[in-house]
Amino acid sequence: MQELIRERYELALERIEEVKEEAFGEKTYEAFFHKCAGYISGMCRLYEQIGEGCLRTDELNALKERNQELYREVLPEHYEKSYLNPAYAADKFGTDMGRLLCAIYAQFRSMIGAAYEQDPEEMVIYMELFLEVYRLFEDTWQESEKLPETEAVRQIFYWFVSDYADIAEEKRIRAQTDPACTFALDIVMKSDLTDLRYLYAYGEYVSENELRTAQHMNALPEDKIRLMADTYTEGYRIGFEVTGKDLRKKKTVAVYYQLGFERMIRQAVKNFEKMGLKSVIYRPDLSLLRGKGLGRAGFTGANPNKQFDYDHKDDQALVLDRAYMNRRLDVLKAAYEEQKENAALMGGPAVVEVFGETPFAPESKPQAC
Repeated sequence: MQELIRERYELALERIEEVKEEAFGEKTYEAFFHKCAGYISGMCRLYEQIGEGCLRTDELNALKERNQELYREVLPEHYEKSYLNPAYAADKFGTDMGRLLCAIYAQFRSMIGAAYEQDPEEMVIYMELFLEVYRLFEDTWQESEKLPETEAVRQIFYWFVSDYADIAEEKRIRAQTDPACTFALDIVMKSDLTDLRYLYAYGEYVSENELRTAQHMNALPEDKIRLMADTYTEGYRIGFEVTGKDLRKKKTVAVYYQLGFERMIRQAVKNFEKMGLKSVIYRPDLSLLRGKGLGRAGFTGANPNKQFDYDHKDDQALVLDRAYMNRRLDVLKAAYEEQKENAALMGGPAVVEVFGETPFAPESKPQAC
């Protein structure tokens, strides 16, 4: 299976590298596809660099620069003229086509997590989605010097989210329930937390807030860290006690926290272990394949632009119909059936709340879904 995925990956990447410079005759759309191809090519380069160990060898400044570049297009100062912004996309392509291409481009942001978690299958499916959409535009223009109908593009997107729903749900439910999924847990428990390079191992956006939080946590005495962790984990235990639920029946706990708190979280993981609980830590759902909305549950870095999340919170409207809903329900049932033992032992989330964030007033855009 891995050999087949690798072959698909290499073939898709070879074609995407060609698309970066290719012209099919319609300049406005060519610019969009060049942008997408360049982004995906960069994600592939990142995937390979991480596989070669760059997160262990790069200096802090290099990691900072890479992190800023990953999120550059989403940041408010660049977002207004980005294809990720439905208002900008609609201005370029019209409301219907703009809304659709904007949503497709937004899905490619999920490749960040795939690159950091070294998931080639996740990389490949987005690469192939891009090529299928591009091929439709290229073929239609060459045959008739016309653009494809919006519905033809939507059908590609529809069958993409439908066809891969089973793979996506299986990965999502497994990550949320199976203690054998240790990507983030390994960062918390095995990193040198005095070396702030560890913050860049997740693939989340790291702002000055996360860096300074980690620095502050490192400066605290051990007894203070232990007291913070005890307050957190005891609150979880007492919650079961006061509601009359038997925590001894549970074997796992889902740990939610903001990057920078790893020193306290490490102690909390040890506390949970003494209660007989293994910690499960997972990435927030960023893809429409996994039912992305506004919420971010799991480990989270800084949010580079809440308006981006708000603009794309209802992208599911592009594909939502009864057949798709039935498909999602079926694969969700199958995914939980596969993980039913782990799911039964999951105690639920233990959340580190944050406060003091700048208030956000969303702009409702008529071009968004």
